[in-house]
Amino acid sequence: MMRYSWCTTALLSYDSDTVEQRLSGLQQLFGLSDGDLVALFRCLVELLGLKPEEVVRPRRDKLEALLGPFDKQMLRRFIQTLQHPVAGCTLEEARQVLLSTPQLSVFALDTPKFRRRMEALTDFYEHANTAEMLLSRNRGTHLMSSLWTVGPRMAFVRHLRLERGQPDLRTSQVACTLGPFCRSVRADVATYKGFEAAWLASPEAAQLCEHERPRRQATGAGALGSSGSGGGVCSSSSSSSSDDDDSSSSEKDERG
Repeated sequence: MMRYSWCTTALLSYDSDTVEQRLSGLQQLFGLSDGDLVALFRCLVELLGLKPEEVVRPRRDKLEALLGPFDKQMLRRFIQTLQHPVAGCTLEEARQVLLSTPQLSVFALDTPKFRRRMEALTDFYEHANTAEMLLSRNRGTHLMSSLWTVGPRMAFVRHLRLERGQPDLRTSQVACTLGPFCRSVRADVATYKGFEAAWLASPEAAQLCEHERPRRQATGAGALGSSGSGGGVCSSSSSSSSDDDDSSSSEKDERG
């Protein structure tokens, strides 16, 4: 079955004149031919919920300042990376982040939720600053997982460091599914689940996750398999690309 983004389905709430005006505005703004408009429609539709002159143009100008002038060959990528600046980065660092992890371009990284995620990951991986964390291999994609998922795992690793006397214990799997994460720290799933349940009820969790969407409690037969599972299975070169259980429902709120 074909899947549609919230931007595509939102078009149903607009009248035809509004859609036509905004599409025409985007065509003029990006200097597109009719052929370009057809070829890039699936990208442009993501911007039809925004007013071309009032909203899109200022963001395009910011992105041009980061990445240089648009050209037709790179236009699709530039449209996909039209979003807020990357919080905590210089212009050059933001440019590098967007080029190295273009998936981040659809998220409003200057919101409190993403700022908190960046702070938590920067601290956990002991980076000097946010930019260093984002530019480290695979770190940027960790931002797409909720702190309800990665928070207890970071806390669990810290707990294991003290319990085992292993201050150098590290894992890059905090945003993966539960199995790979537990294997990476040589812990059984039951032990982690007990720790996770206690941590999620703690004041530390409430404070860390205050900007996240409320957790959806798993119920019934699927509870054990879904709770705290994070996103997809990770490999050494990839991490979860979901925002926990709220990925699709929260995407609209996170986009610029």
